[in-house]
Amino acid sequence: MNSTPAVRPWALLALALLCAPLVWVVLIADGWTVNRLVVRIWSSLGPRFPLGPQGVDLILNTLMLVPFGFLAGVGLPRVPWWVWWAVGFLLSLGIETTQFFMATRDASWLDLVLNTVGAGVGALAARAVNGRQIVHREKSAWVKATYLEKVTAKTSSRTSSRTSSEAEGTSSSSGFSTQRCAKAGNLEGNLTSRTDKVLRAVCGEFPRVSSYGGYRPGSGSYHGSGQAIDVMVSGEYGWQIARWARANAGKLGIIEVIYEQKIWTSQRSGDGWRSMSSRGSVSADHYDHVHISVR
Repeated sequence: MNSTPAVRPWALLALALLCAPLVWVVLIADGWTVNRLVVRIWSSLGPRFPLGPQGVDLILNTLMLVPFGFLAGVGLPRVPWWVWWAVGFLLSLGIETTQFFMATRDASWLDLVLNTVGAGVGALAARAVNGRQIVHREKSAWVKATYLEKVTAKTSSRTSSRTSSEAEGTSSSSGFSTQRCAKAGNLEGNLTSRTDKVLRAVCGEFPRVSSYGGYRPGSGSYHGSGQAIDVMVSGEYGWQIARWARANAGKLGIIEVIYEQKIWTSQRSGDGWRSMSSRGSVSADHYDHVHISVR
């Protein structure tokens, strides 16, 4: 289960408090006041600082939107990081456009570029620190997503090896069950050989699943070509299956896993589980089954 919160109020509050000084610097203060502030900062750095007031100005313009990108990314962690990079660009574009029409300020394309870079740096930093909340021994804790995925993959691999070793005569050399899945009914006859292999592997690994589906002729999707199965399950057991499928994707030829409005694809494996927009129902949003597509 992906328990990353949708909103972190403290970060959004900090972002709101940041707006006041930001608005003053870029829209209210006149150019002379801002220049004096830059010179004062440069003077406080001492003679060893080699870039002069112009260098200070470049650095400040780069740093200006770093807190925005970071706090927005941390405050709304389920929003992709590049969205805040784009918002930072639009925000800076709006600032520079406004300053273009102000008699006391000057607009600059360089400022626009530096502001956008800063927003992107902040958003990437937020992505790096965003973690996932787990419950271990009835205690809530936050761990980094990268660590959790490594632990999940190792656990799933050990579980697969143990199960296949116990089922004598029902496993192939790859360690997955090759027995026909009785719970799938006649589904196997409509699947490709590779998808049938995935079905039997899931069926052998997760005996609590009571039914399978997925073949819909003429649908124009993986379901229509026999390259997808639906594992009818809900709750945490569904996440165990989804994580197992992801961990063994390379061995089984799995290219897509969908569960509870989260999607993982082999093409964008580095992005992990990505959020999907609602399609309007429990089944369409994959809350009652795990969807697995096979190449």
